[in-house]
Amino acid sequence: MENRADFSLIGLRELHHLSLLPGSDFAQLYAAYLEVGRRLLGLSIGIVSRIEDGDYEVLAVQPGDGGISTGDHFPLGDTYCSTVVSKQGSVALHHVGELEEMRSHPVYVGMKLESYMAVPLYVQGEIFGTLNFSDPVPRHEPFGIEEMEFLELMGKSLGQALEQDHLDQQRQLAVNKMEENMALFEGAFRHAAIGMAIVSPQGGWMRVNQALCNILGYDEQSLLASDFQTITHPDDLEKDLNHVQALLAGKRNSYWMKKRYFHQDGRIVWVLLAVSIVRNADGTPRYFLSQIEDVSAQVTAERALRQKQDELEQLNQELDRKTNILNVARLYEPGMDVEEAFSTQITARVVELETGEYSDQFDPDTYDGFEAARDPATGRTLSGERDIAGFSRVEKFATVYLVGDPENPDQIVLPIRGQGLWGRMMGFLSVEGDGNTIVSITYYDHAETPGLGAEVNNPRWQAQWEGKKIYSEEGDLSPEIHLTKGGASNEYEVDALSGATLTSNGVTNMLQFWLSEEGFAPYLAKFRSGTEPSDAEDTETDFDDVEGA
Repeated sequence: MENRADFSLIGLRELHHLSLLPGSDFAQLYAAYLEVGRRLLGLSIGIVSRIEDGDYEVLAVQPGDGGISTGDHFPLGDTYCSTVVSKQGSVALHHVGELEEMRSHPVYVGMKLESYMAVPLYVQGEIFGTLNFSDPVPRHEPFGIEEMEFLELMGKSLGQALEQDHLDQQRQLAVNKMEENMALFEGAFRHAAIGMAIVSPQGGWMRVNQALCNILGYDEQSLLASDFQTITHPDDLEKDLNHVQALLAGKRNSYWMKKRYFHQDGRIVWVLLAVSIVRNADGTPRYFLSQIEDVSAQVTAERALRQKQDELEQLNQELDRKTNILNVARLYEPGMDVEEAFSTQITARVVELETGEYSDQFDPDTYDGFEAARDPATGRTLSGERDIAGFSRVEKFATVYLVGDPENPDQIVLPIRGQGLWGRMMGFLSVEGDGNTIVSITYYDHAETPGLGAEVNNPRWQAQWEGKKIYSEEGDLSPEIHLTKGGASNEYEVDALSGATLTSNGVTNMLQFWLSEEGFAPYLAKFRSGTEPSDAEDTETDFDDVEGA
């Protein structure tokens, strides 16, 4: 199983692909959802069901040779899905056989399905059926939050497709009913709470109700003298016209979209537009029936929510950064107030890498070295032989974190990054106040494979770094620290990661870079006895001689 971030990213990508499938071919749609769910959740059996009056009907099943076939009917009480209906929500069982009350269940007795997870499919607020996956093999541990979230998103997505199909059918029925009961429609049209309009195939307003006039700020005569294209926001017009052309061509019978109109006073009005086409007896387009609901307040609320979510995400990222810094400095304790601990024990300063001097040019609380590297004003390009860590560009300034007295710190925490086997590795290195003795190292973001490169987060491996030395002699700005195969034999060596040579090389390379005159060596010289930052001018680390793992 991928880590949570990878699983969530893959799941979102698959859901996006599913959302692009046509909703009219439900056999294809069901098959696609079942294939994706079985593959990502690791469960062998997938079923889409319909539940009505205690009857459980199999609408689609994968695989099709497992004793259950499309079209099969079962009493709802003889299925695990009865729990979904009674609960009115998601169900996840990782080992059914461990539940005494489930051992006599007909499904368990007959099929020995040990693991099961399902979500209800809702259409217009009622349970239509379920999307469920199962397997005769139990799971070793309960289903994770990310798996449940993914399945629930699948259920919502499929439910929306079913509901949209239902709405399309309803709209078409409504159109037919309108033709049969024009008098009744007339009253409903004029007095509807939402905007209603009859629009010509060319886009002109043929009839509008008072609610639409209120939404758009025009009187009836002004609207009837124009067309919908005139007051549609230009960024939405092409999409709207493409839908109209699809209706005219007979490719679909209705569509809905969120779009913007210009109000008579110039402001933008967000609406939810639903359009159906009404045809003459010979099949030629007669007019469009449009339903227009003002959703400006909803859009405003959604934007405010997204802003709050973005702010919360930023706060969480900042909290994670501070937690990692406290952790690498051996100051973190579970349950502690991270913000308070950080503010009272850590001082952030921005350092100019070339000189090793502090700079007041940037705010250390907001400065982002990774982003600064991309800016020609705050970053520089690395030549091929100097780009040992695989950067291409590197920042001219970096943020350091001082533990204790900033004038005479107990520790100096340095940000480090480089390339592993599969992608970027980012972490922190904590050095004692002597500028040469390593306290700890941690990586908080990497894409290395579990069991190999991901061993960079193994506490036993990280513990080897304590007390290791960076530089071998006073005045030397070329780092000696590196990973080595076969076991570390001196204070400048750390055991390489077993079976992960390229990741080990990546760790060595990034440390050799960041601790050389290219990185923090001029700054660390401020704290080392017998070493001056100016010595960096006369130092050139030979990266080709670095002993890799």
